[in-house]
Parts: sequence; structure tokens; C-alpha cells
Amino acid sequence: DRSKIGVYLDSVGHIARGDFGRYKTIDNDKVVDQGPVGPFFLHATRETLSILIGGALVVLLLSVPLGAIAGSRIGSWTDRIISFGALALVCVHPMMLGLVLRSAGNSLHWLPTTGYCPLIRGSHDTCGGPVDWASHLALPWLTFGLLFLALYTRIVRATVAETIPQDFVRTARAKGAS
Repeated sequence: DRSKIGVYLDSVGHIARGDFGRYKTIDNDKVVDQGPVGPFFLHATRETLSILIGGALVVLLLSVPLGAIAGSRIGSWTDRIISFGALALVCVHPMMLGLVLRSAGNSLHWLPTTGYCPLIRGSHDTCGGPVDWASHLALPWLTFGLLFLALYTRIVRATVAETIPQDFVRTARAKGAS
């Protein structure tokens, strides 16, 4: 009975006030109200930020050295291997990469492949603490990091290859810098 614009503006107003609606599930063909969405939203946001920050650190720790090595040795076997690896990672579908890493984790029993443990252990949590938190997030971090590793490795490689022949680098090398 209301216009689409009115419904939209009403929804935006609710979101601006932090009211994301109610969380409902279906149990035995009955709709069960689980309460406001806010706590579930904050919980999911915390987990998502954990994956994003850890994955970004994986990308940073791997792509900068690999790109610098490849960029400083253009045309060598090292450059070719790193470039081929980056190309192969670009070609892998994200879901396939996640499934392969999860399967490897299951078969090697090194890291847990399911679940989430909070960084700070609560009174009702069965696991928690920095070690449990990091071990449960290691595979998602690696999956996320490998998805973007190829892109950033190629960017760093191109930047290093472009910078090496510049005058200030030749001057620094002439003065004895490595």
C-alpha cells in the first residue's frame, strides 16, 4: 500500500538507526523469531574483518618479496617461475582454491578446516585465545591471500622492473649500495 520510494526510505532510516530487522529461522515448518539482527550482524562483521585483515597480511608478506625478486631478475628462471605461478593463481577459481586447501587441510590434519574460535575466549566458548583463533583462520587467510597474491605480485614486479634502470638507482649502486 506504499510506494517503493517510501518503503526504501523507511528501510534506510531503520538501517541508519541500527535496526536491521529481526533474525528468523524455520524449525519444524514454523518460523521462529531469534531476536534482532544486530548481534548476528556484529558477530559476522567481526569474523569477516578477521579474515580480511589476516588475508591482507598474507598478501603483503608474500607478494612484496616475490614481486621484488621477479622484478629484479627480469627474464631469469626465477622470474619465469614466479610469473607462471602468478598466472596459474589468476586462472584458479576462488571456490576451487578454497576446496583444494580445505581438502589438503583435512588430509594433513595440520589445521582445523571448519569452525571459528574468537580471539578472546568467552565464558560459553569451547575454544578461544590467540592460538586457536589463528589456527582456525589460517586456511581462510591463505585462501584469501592466494586470490590476490597474483595481482599484487605482478604489480610489485612491474614497479621494481620499472624502477631499477632509473638514474637514482644507478647512482646509489655507483656509491656502493646493493
